[in-house]
Amino acid sequence: MQMRKIIAVVMAAAMALAMTACAPAESSSTNTEEDTVNYSYGLTEDGYYEGVSLSDCVKLPENYKEIVVSEADIAPTEEHWEAYRTSVASKIGEKKELTDAAAEDGSFVTIDFVGKVDGKEFTGGSASDIDLQIGSGQYLKEFESGIVGHKAGDTFDVEVVFPEGYGSTTDVDGNEMDLSGKTAVFAITLKSVNEYTLSDEAVADYFSVYNEDKPDDEKVTTIDGMKENFMTDYYNTMLRNTVVNTLTEACNIESVPETVMDAYMHVEMELVEFNAASAGLSAETLVQMNGFESLEAYEEYIKENSINSIKSQLALLAIAEKEGIVYDAESCRDTFQGEPDELIAMYGKGYVSQNVICSKVINMLTEAAVVE
Repeated sequence: MQMRKIIAVVMAAAMALAMTACAPAESSSTNTEEDTVNYSYGLTEDGYYEGVSLSDCVKLPENYKEIVVSEADIAPTEEHWEAYRTSVASKIGEKKELTDAAAEDGSFVTIDFVGKVDGKEFTGGSASDIDLQIGSGQYLKEFESGIVGHKAGDTFDVEVVFPEGYGSTTDVDGNEMDLSGKTAVFAITLKSVNEYTLSDEAVADYFSVYNEDKPDDEKVTTIDGMKENFMTDYYNTMLRNTVVNTLTEACNIESVPETVMDAYMHVEMELVEFNAASAGLSAETLVQMNGFESLEAYEEYIKENSINSIKSQLALLAIAEKEGIVYDAESCRDTFQGEPDELIAMYGKGYVSQNVICSKVINMLTEAAVVE
């Protein structure tokens, strides 16, 4: 599915509407039509919201160029690295089945399962040879936790209660089946408990595209190099996020202007429609498959959860306006890792400009930040 492209720190609040595990599967089709999402809706070509006076709604702190950050809050730990290494290893490492090992929280397992509600199988409730990390949230919590303690070869039942408003599917006879609040029984066969071993060769291959435009001393070709790259990226990302969050908290933004919220929501709901059409679904069905009772419920969720992200965006725009920071093509290439003309054709000048100037502000604030 196509999701809204946005730089890492200027966060979009909308959740990625994907096919949730254990949700009913429906037929999908490839959408070959031109993208109809107007990402620049409500924006000027300079990247600002039409008709919005930033000086009226954003009161910047005097010391926004002297943001203080605690190093303990941004420094990566060995636990962070181990979680990342394990995640990468599960994708590209050599798989080894652990004999006589019981599944634990965090274990990688391979399973088959068949789900039934009221004794009947349902569409999307069965699968074979599924690789899963327990606790990852790929499946509903009760489903994953029910595997803990079992060993390879075990077959067992796990009860899962679908959340209210989960949506509907069909049973084996083609009859509609409402899953909201229903209890499903999944017969699970634990085929193996696995571990994955990384090699330098696998790492070099995994990072081959990343390495293409990098100088030799920045290429990632070994496990040690991958760790160094991760630790640096984690630190820099956390620093940028912390700077933005600290700035937002220090600003006096009483409320998000209605025109800003309307423009933001217009794009978000167009994305839902586009993603649904790409999957051969209605927008209502797509959000229900992701645990929302209705399209209106999803819209309210996005409104409630986007406030802080939009306030951060407004604060960055207010600084850009005050400092005279504007769009330029080279910064666009750095921000999006793409060619400006192509990006503008895809997203519109307003959207691209907004991301570029916000990124330039974050760079300025990060360079000036005091890490203690």
